[in-house]
Amino acid sequence: MVRAPFAGYALVSVLREKDAYTDILALTNATSEIALKPVALENAPNLDVYVSVVQSVEANAKHMAARAHGQATIPVRPLEDEITVKVEKCDVVVGGEKGSSATVAFEARGASAALVTVVDEGINILTDEQVPDPVAHFAAPRYANHPLYDIYHRILPVLGEDLLRASGVKTGGGAGAEMLGRVSPVPTRRFKPLSRWSGRVEVGEDGKGVCEFPLGEFVGEVRATVVAWSASASGSDAIQAKVTPKIVMMPDAPRFVAPGDVFEATLPIYRRDGNSHVEHVDGMIEYSISVGRNVGRWASHIP
Repeated sequence: MVRAPFAGYALVSVLREKDAYTDILALTNATSEIALKPVALENAPNLDVYVSVVQSVEANAKHMAARAHGQATIPVRPLEDEITVKVEKCDVVVGGEKGSSATVAFEARGASAALVTVVDEGINILTDEQVPDPVAHFAAPRYANHPLYDIYHRILPVLGEDLLRASGVKTGGGAGAEMLGRVSPVPTRRFKPLSRWSGRVEVGEDGKGVCEFPLGEFVGEVRATVVAWSASASGSDAIQAKVTPKIVMMPDAPRFVAPGDVFEATLPIYRRDGNSHVEHVDGMIEYSISVGRNVGRWASHIP
């Protein structure tokens, strides 16, 4: 799709290193669609397309623009280098004998090995982390130095162009100075971030693979990502899973009390599996009260 400020004749140049072909087309509208020649695998990873549009000399007599030009890079993704990866499931077990864990099962036919990660989705959102795409990384556009020969600016030069560009420049601080006003001096307790990495995981002849991760005390949402590869191809996939205990207890008690105060501490219990009924809870509650340097600890049994 070519968008030009006016209709006219377009010189289209398609370049890839030293291979090139040109064509002259008539643009009857300001927005026109042109068809390029079929793209071959040899054109990977990209083609550079240059378009120069000129109109008749009558436009120059009317003090109108006589030419316009533009450039675009068209990516060519080689499908032969891509492995179809499918993360089948991410089973989460909360509160097991060895603590919470996540088991990731995936399928990557044609791959010899894979890399599996389980990361807190909050970290991915804060860092704007996208699902890795190894094919796009290795097939990134290779921008060539193909100058556009345009002698119009030599005939009618544009003066003061650098000054116009500099007038809209805005500078910012450095060394994290803009964050100094947002740092609180009060220490707070923060949740430990979750980021698990498997290392090399061998893929079976059937393309199947399984990897297990400990989650500790993490509660939230995670993203399980699998990147698989072989000697000549690669691929990736990811799914999200929630790490939520079935029963959640939220104690409610005053944080500070004075000698002689009488207070009531409650322990609401909620179920997160959709069932609001709690049949039986058996356990112990441990709590402590500190007065100066003296700390008293008690334990109560929940019948």
